[in-house]
Amino acid sequence: MTFDTTKNTHLHAKHIFIRAGELHIGSAEEPMLMNAKITLHGERNFQAMAYDNAVMAGNKLIANLGKFYAYGRPRNDSKWSRLT
Repeated sequence: MTFDTTKNTHLHAKHIFIRAGELHIGSAEEPMLMNAKITLHGERNFQAMAYDNAVMAGNKLIANLGKFYAYGRPRNDSKWSRLT
């Protein structure tokens, strides 16, 4: 799946499983300069996902076994953020 870099994009999903494919949000040559947003839906007490009956995961997730690329605006070094 590739996001269109010429317009704002909002992907809604319960979960995203990138198994053998790829998810691209922009590229090194054409970064995403528009807004790209992914909203994961679900309730805290929904059943957790099980992949191959061996890997347990939460109920709102991006599981990446393939390739996930995200390129956006160049960073301003003074505006670093840390994900928690």
